[in-house]
Amino acid sequence: FLLSLVLAWMSGLWIPAAGAAGLDPALLAPLAGDETDAKLAAIARIGTESSPQAAMVLDALANDRLYVTPEAKWLVDTPSGVVDAATGEPVSTMPAQAETVSVNNRLRRAIAAALSAARLHAPDPAQRLAAARGLQRGADAAVLPLLEKAQADEQNTEVKEALAIAVATLHLKSDTASMRA
Repeated sequence: FLLSLVLAWMSGLWIPAAGAAGLDPALLAPLAGDETDAKLAAIARIGTESSPQAAMVLDALANDRLYVTPEAKWLVDTPSGVVDAATGEPVSTMPAQAETVSVNNRLRRAIAAALSAARLHAPDPAQRLAAARGLQRGADAAVLPLLEKAQADEQNTEVKEALAIAVATLHLKSDTASMRA
Protein backbone atom coordinates (compact mmCIF):
# COMPACT_ATOMS: atom_id res chain seq x y z
CA PHE A 1 0.00 0.00 0.00
CA LEU A 2 2.63 2.55 0.98
CA LEU A 3 4.38 2.02 -2.33
CA SER A 4 1.16 2.99 -4.10
CA LEU A 5 0.93 6.05 -1.81
CA VAL A 6 4.39 7.20 -2.84
CA LEU A 7 3.85 6.35 -6.51
CA ALA A 8 0.67 8.41 -6.52
CA TRP A 9 2.55 11.33 -5.00
CA MET A 10 5.55 10.97 -7.31
CA SER A 11 3.43 10.53 -10.44
CA GLY A 12 2.61 14.21 -10.38
CA LEU A 13 -1.09 13.51 -10.72
CA TRP A 14 -1.73 14.16 -7.06
CA ILE A 15 0.95 16.56 -5.96
CA PRO A 16 -0.39 18.37 -2.91
CA ALA A 17 -0.98 22.03 -3.57
CA ALA A 18 -0.53 24.46 -0.75
CA GLY A 19 -3.85 25.88 0.29
CA ALA A 20 -5.83 23.48 -1.85
CA ALA A 21 -9.47 24.51 -1.94
CA GLY A 22 -10.93 21.05 -1.45
CA LEU A 23 -10.88 17.42 -2.41
CA ASP A 24 -11.71 16.28 -5.93
CA PRO A 25 -14.84 14.09 -5.66
CA ALA A 26 -13.45 11.90 -8.47
CA LEU A 27 -10.81 10.68 -6.00
CA LEU A 28 -13.60 9.33 -3.81
CA ALA A 29 -15.52 7.44 -6.51
CA PRO A 30 -13.60 4.13 -6.21
CA LEU A 31 -14.49 3.98 -2.51
CA ALA A 32 -18.10 3.24 -3.47
CA GLY A 33 -17.13 0.28 -5.63
CA ASP A 34 -16.46 -3.36 -4.86
CA GLU A 35 -12.84 -3.55 -6.06
CA THR A 36 -10.46 -3.66 -3.09
CA ASP A 37 -7.42 -2.72 -5.19
CA ALA A 38 -9.23 0.33 -6.55
CA LYS A 39 -10.20 1.32 -3.01
CA LEU A 40 -6.59 0.91 -1.85
CA ALA A 41 -5.37 3.09 -4.70
CA ALA A 42 -7.99 5.75 -3.89
CA ILE A 43 -7.00 5.71 -0.21
CA ALA A 44 -3.35 6.14 -1.21
CA ARG A 45 -4.20 9.09 -3.48
CA ILE A 46 -6.34 10.77 -0.84
CA GLY A 47 -3.44 10.40 1.62
CA THR A 48 -1.25 12.53 -0.65
CA GLU A 49 -3.71 15.43 -0.72
CA SER A 50 -2.94 18.49 1.38
CA SER A 51 -6.53 19.70 1.76
CA PRO A 52 -8.11 19.45 5.21
CA GLN A 53 -10.86 17.37 3.61
CA ALA A 54 -8.40 14.54 2.87
CA ALA A 55 -7.76 13.83 6.54
CA MET A 56 -11.45 14.35 7.35
CA VAL A 57 -12.51 11.84 4.66
CA LEU A 58 -9.95 9.24 5.74
CA ASP A 59 -10.96 9.60 9.38
CA ALA A 60 -14.64 9.33 8.45
CA LEU A 61 -13.95 6.28 6.30
CA ALA A 62 -12.10 4.59 9.17
CA ASN A 63 -14.95 5.34 11.57
CA ASP A 64 -17.93 4.46 9.35
CA ARG A 65 -18.99 8.10 9.01
CA LEU A 66 -18.44 8.52 5.25
CA TYR A 67 -21.62 8.34 3.15
CA VAL A 68 -22.41 8.44 -0.55
CA THR A 69 -25.73 9.08 -2.26
CA PRO A 70 -26.92 7.48 -5.52
CA GLU A 71 -26.03 10.81 -7.18
CA ALA A 72 -22.41 10.39 -5.98
CA LYS A 73 -22.67 13.15 -3.39
CA TRP A 74 -20.09 12.41 -0.68
CA LEU A 75 -20.97 13.34 2.90
CA VAL A 76 -19.37 13.09 6.33
CA ASP A 77 -21.38 12.79 9.51
CA THR A 78 -19.53 14.92 12.07
CA PRO A 79 -20.40 15.72 15.69
CA SER A 80 -21.43 19.21 14.56
CA GLY A 81 -23.54 18.02 11.61
CA VAL A 82 -23.33 16.72 8.08
CA VAL A 83 -20.73 18.23 5.76
CA ASP A 84 -19.83 17.84 2.10
CA ALA A 85 -16.77 15.56 1.98
CA ALA A 86 -15.17 17.42 -0.93
CA THR A 87 -15.56 20.98 0.34
CA GLY A 88 -16.16 20.70 4.08
CA GLU A 89 -19.24 22.92 3.67
CA PRO A 90 -22.24 22.18 5.93
CA VAL A 91 -25.18 20.25 4.48
CA SER A 92 -28.64 20.72 5.97
CA THR A 93 -29.44 17.03 6.54
CA MET A 94 -28.24 13.56 5.67
CA PRO A 95 -30.26 12.37 2.67
CA ALA A 96 -32.35 9.26 3.39
CA GLN A 97 -30.81 7.41 0.45
CA ALA A 98 -27.20 8.00 1.62
CA GLU A 99 -25.31 4.80 2.36
CA THR A 100 -22.31 4.25 4.60
CA VAL A 101 -19.10 3.39 2.78
CA SER A 102 -17.92 0.19 4.42
CA VAL A 103 -14.34 -0.97 4.83
CA ASN A 104 -12.64 -4.18 5.91
CA ASN A 105 -9.55 -4.61 8.10
CA ARG A 106 -7.17 -4.54 5.15
CA LEU A 107 -8.59 -1.18 4.11
CA ARG A 108 -8.47 0.09 7.71
CA ARG A 109 -4.70 -0.58 7.83
CA ALA A 110 -4.26 1.33 4.57
CA ILE A 111 -6.42 4.16 5.91
CA ALA A 112 -4.28 4.47 9.05
CA ALA A 113 -1.10 4.88 7.00
CA ALA A 114 -2.74 7.30 4.55
CA LEU A 115 -4.22 9.31 7.42
CA SER A 116 -0.78 9.78 8.97
CA ALA A 117 0.58 10.90 5.60
CA ALA A 118 -2.35 13.28 5.07
CA ARG A 119 -1.91 14.76 8.53
CA LEU A 120 1.67 15.72 7.65
CA HIS A 121 -0.04 18.63 5.83
CA ALA A 122 -2.31 19.66 8.71
CA PRO A 123 -2.24 23.33 9.68
CA ASP A 124 -2.02 22.35 13.36
CA PRO A 125 1.56 21.50 14.44
CA ALA A 126 0.20 19.07 17.06
CA GLN A 127 -1.48 17.03 14.31
CA ARG A 128 1.68 17.08 12.19
CA LEU A 129 3.69 15.98 15.24
CA ALA A 130 1.30 13.11 15.95
CA ALA A 131 1.48 12.05 12.29
CA ALA A 132 5.28 12.12 12.31
CA ARG A 133 5.40 10.09 15.52
CA GLY A 134 2.94 7.59 14.10
CA LEU A 135 5.10 7.20 11.01
CA GLN A 136 8.15 6.69 13.26
CA ARG A 137 6.52 3.55 14.59
CA GLY A 138 4.89 2.08 11.54
CA ALA A 139 6.14 3.56 8.29
CA ASP A 140 7.32 1.53 5.35
CA ALA A 141 10.39 2.57 3.34
CA ALA A 142 8.08 3.49 0.45
CA VAL A 143 6.88 6.54 2.38
CA LEU A 144 10.42 7.91 2.75
CA PRO A 145 10.14 10.50 -0.07
CA LEU A 146 6.96 11.91 1.54
CA LEU A 147 8.70 12.17 4.91
CA GLU A 148 11.79 13.80 3.45
CA LYS A 149 9.70 16.40 1.61
CA ALA A 150 7.65 17.10 4.73
CA GLN A 151 10.86 17.43 6.75
CA ALA A 152 12.34 19.88 4.24
CA ASP A 153 9.17 22.01 4.25
CA GLU A 154 8.47 21.90 8.00
CA GLN A 155 8.93 25.13 9.99
CA ASN A 156 8.09 23.84 13.48
CA THR A 157 11.27 22.61 15.23
CA GLU A 158 9.59 19.84 17.23
CA VAL A 159 7.78 18.46 14.20
CA LYS A 160 10.94 18.73 12.09
CA GLU A 161 12.86 16.70 14.72
CA ALA A 162 10.12 14.03 14.79
CA LEU A 163 10.25 13.82 11.01
CA ALA A 164 14.04 13.47 11.16
CA ILE A 165 13.64 10.55 13.57
CA ALA A 166 11.09 8.92 11.27
CA VAL A 167 13.45 9.33 8.31
CA ALA A 168 16.40 7.98 10.31
CA THR A 169 14.35 5.01 11.51
CA LEU A 170 13.45 4.12 7.95
CA HIS A 171 17.10 4.39 6.94
CA LEU A 172 18.07 2.01 9.76
CA LYS A 173 15.37 -0.49 8.78
CA SER A 174 16.44 -0.48 5.13
CA ASP A 175 17.68 -3.63 3.45
CA THR A 176 20.16 -1.48 1.53
CA ALA A 177 23.52 -1.07 3.26
CA SER A 178 24.07 2.41 1.83
CA MET A 179 20.76 3.58 3.36
CA ARG A 180 21.80 2.30 6.80
CA ALA A 181 25.16 4.08 6.70
